[in-house]
Amino acid sequence: MFLPSSSRRGFLKNRIDHQLYDHASIPATLQQLFGIPALTNRDAAAHDVTPLLSLPALRTDTPITLPNPAFPVAPPIAQRALPPENSVNTRSLPGFLNLAMRRDMAMSDPAAQPTIVARVRAIQTRGEAAAVHPTSASQDAGCRSIIGIGA
Repeated sequence: MFLPSSSRRGFLKNRIDHQLYDHASIPATLQQLFGIPALTNRDAAAHDVTPLLSLPALRTDTPITLPNPAFPVAPPIAQRALPPENSVNTRSLPGFLNLAMRRDMAMSDPAAQPTIVARVRAIQTRGEAAAVHPTSASQDAGCRSIIGIGA
């Protein structure tokens, strides 16, 4: 079990323990501390961590709170997105357009299906695909507005 020094607050003494612990050690420890029966054979066989609880009182030489981690700032979506003039034949957009077209065809009059196919085939760039994407839930009538077929 590895506990970083910054999280060893409480009854844990600074020491190295070579015993194997896993997630089943948590219920095994509760069983040992509170005298409850094992839930499964796995936690019955697991090592509990009570030997690590070796101090009579809480430690006071460790920080009570840790500083917030410094997460890298992700670039805005606009910077990560492909340029609108790029082809629709990249990444997951072809699959999405196909799925939207199939859903639209399933919800439309069979006579409208050739028009739906033609409209999807006419989309050549990511910008054209984005231009027909709904901007609110009220515009999305079963993906019909995604590919530009009436709502």
